Order: sequence, then C-alpha cells, then structure tokens
Amino acid sequence: MISNLPLVAVLHGEGSASPLTIKAASIGICRLLFLHEGAGGRERAQLGLLAGHAAVADRSKLSDDEVIDLLRREGAAGLVTFSELQLPAATRFGEALGLIVHSSAALSALTDKHRQRTLLSRAAVQSVRHAAVDRRNAEAAAGQVGFPAVLKPRTGAGSKWTGKVTSLQELLEALEAGPAGCEYVLEEYLEGDPAFQGRFYGDYVSVESLHRGGESRQVCVTAKLPLTEHFAETGMFVPHPFSRELERRILNLEAEAIAALGVADGVTHTEIKLTAEGPKIIEVNGRLGGYVPEIVKRAMGADLVRAALQLSLGQPAELEPEAPEEIVYQLFLAAPTGESFLFGGMAGMEEAESMDGVLHLEITKETGQTIDYRLGTQSNMGIVYGAAPDYESFSSDIRALKSALAPIAIATGGRTIDAG
Repeated sequence: MISNLPLVAVLHGEGSASPLTIKAASIGICRLLFLHEGAGGRERAQLGLLAGHAAVADRSKLSDDEVIDLLRREGAAGLVTFSELQLPAATRFGEALGLIVHSSAALSALTDKHRQRTLLSRAAVQSVRHAAVDRRNAEAAAGQVGFPAVLKPRTGAGSKWTGKVTSLQELLEALEAGPAGCEYVLEEYLEGDPAFQGRFYGDYVSVESLHRGGESRQVCVTAKLPLTEHFAETGMFVPHPFSRELERRILNLEAEAIAALGVADGVTHTEIKLTAEGPKIIEVNGRLGGYVPEIVKRAMGADLVRAALQLSLGQPAELEPEAPEEIVYQLFLAAPTGESFLFGGMAGMEEAESMDGVLHLEITKETGQTIDYRLGTQSNMGIVYGAAPDYESFSSDIRALKSALAPIAIATGGRTIDAG
C-alpha cells in the first residue's frame, strides 16, 4: 500500500533520539528516510529493524550535491536531525531545497559557542567574559577571561573535553591534553547559587522549546542532578523543585536568548545556570537535549520527537503537556574520574533493579569498550529510569542507587576489578 503521507528525511547520528523512537513518533505524521554516515553498533542494528518500515541510506560516500539530488528525487517535504554533529549538514541541505531548517545565521549562533556568547552580550541578554583560545594565545585569553574559567570546545556537545581551569598552567595542560586541531573557548566560570549547595539536585536546568515561523513555545523546565567536576551530567528529573518566581526568570532569560540568536524554527535545548545573581545562560543548542524526549514524554505525555517532525513540515506541533503526578527521573551512570579503563560490566544491578520505583536499568556500553571521563556524557555507562512519589523519596532513592552500582574494569589478563 502506497502512503500519501509526506516524506521527512532524518540526518541520523549520535544524538537525542534513536531510530526506533523516531519511527514510533512518525506514525500518522510522515514517512521517513534515514540518511546516516556509516552507522555502527546499536544504531546499525536499530536501522536494520526498520527494514520495510522506513527507507535507509548511507550517505558517507555521497557529495552534498548528490545528497541534495537524492532528497529532491525522493520528494522530501521535511528535513530534521536530532544530532548536534548533523546540524550543519541539515542547514546546507535544507536551504538548498527550501525546507524548514535553522538558517545559516541561526546555525552559526547555535553551534559556535564563541559567536553565541558574543551575540548574547551584544544583545544585552547576558555578558560573560569569553575568548577563543588555543595553545598559541592561551596567556592573552587567560588575561581577558581570568580564573577560574571553563575550557570547552568551540563546537560539539555532551561536555566532551570540557573542564574547569584555575591557572594558566592548568589551561596549558588542558589544551595540550585535548585533541590536536580542536578550537576552544575559554569562558568565565559561573558559580552556582550557594543556596543550592548540598541539595540533592543541581544548580542548573534546561528549557525545552519549540519554534515555528518566529513564534516560540516553552514546553518544560527540566531539573538536573549535580554535574560531575568535569561538567558531565549525572541525571535529570521532572518536575523541577524551584519557586514560581525563579521559573519565571528562567523562562524570560531563555526567551531573550532565543530572540538574540535569531532562532525562528525547529527545536532548542537551553542550559541555564542558577547563580546568586540569577539565572545565566550556559549554552543554547539547536536540537533536542540528550535523553530529554524520554523523560518529558514519560512525565508529561508530550512527544518532543513527534513535535520536531511536525515542525519540519511546517505543521503546528500537536502537544498538550500534562502536569506530572510524580517525580520522574533518569540517573546516569557517569564515568569515574581517573585513568580510563575497559568496561567489564556493572556491579549491583540486581539490587538496583529490585528497588522501589526503578522501571528499567539500561547499560549503554559493550564489554571491552574504553571508559574515559574526559568524553563527557558520551562516557556514561548506563541509565536508570525510575519514578518516586515525592522529593524526599527521590533523594533517598538516588543515594541508594549510587551506593549499589559500581563499574567493573577489565584488568590486564582479562581479570575484572571494581572501578568505582
């Protein structure tokens, strides 16, 4: 049977939605064409499961012009990506075909962290000291920004190669340890509000928003568990525990940032630090946040992936979020700080899975994979999905899960040791 539904092309890569999640969200909305660049492992397996349900093509050996011709022949009416690394290609292909994507100007503002800081300062949304930095101008950049500071790649996601530096020597060592040729931004360190120190939750949030023709809709303020010392996320939960007044200030700041960056269409995931002076932008991302669609759908019944597909077609997003009835959470099994190691499994899984409120424990690494905390959220070893009736129970559950679960490292000769 030939479907009359429009075709949406998905530029697939590591990101916030799996092929099966995207396919489920597309039902009744569109047909799908997945374009990947040599997917491997779990992604290849999931794409294989879509045989007969969605078209899949490897674009790794195609030029941009060939991809554009392919999309034109297939009659793509929409184009979307859930991967940070695929955003530039989405804009190139989408603009060539007249499809709804981030404009070139908005793309630059969303993916270039130095330009984003500059635009936010210029629009008087927020002024944070920042400088482009490499090994040659480290001393000058440090003089401009000061210490402590945060060093992060100029482009990218997941807090990869991101860290706090407190001296010129630490900055030089971090630049030397990072990948060769990587461009960095040095930013003023945003100190969290002391009022939130020692709490079970973190001093930052994210705002998930939808945009269509210059009009924006804020869907959710997602609360977070405390970051690791290297700024990797350790989990998130909904609803947030903050006051209505603080929520209002968070949402107002996010709206000002979206306007300053010229975002007119698509979806955004904006991370915001809660400081003693008030909310401050960490960064604005031009795609859905990692793992965010699952928690928002489970907590509020709102399908952000489906909304993104609808927006790519110029359709209004059919979204009616409900007030959460319990604390819905994800706990990330973050990599321990220290030497990298080979993953040998996770101790304490049976105990964790038997705890009240735990719905599912997913291990995301294969035996033998290298675990390196410097890769940010990409180094996470698994996720615990759960729910709790109130914040007190939630806090207790998180402590119990962290106590029960510990990674196992494969040592020389194939032995396993506790790496926690």
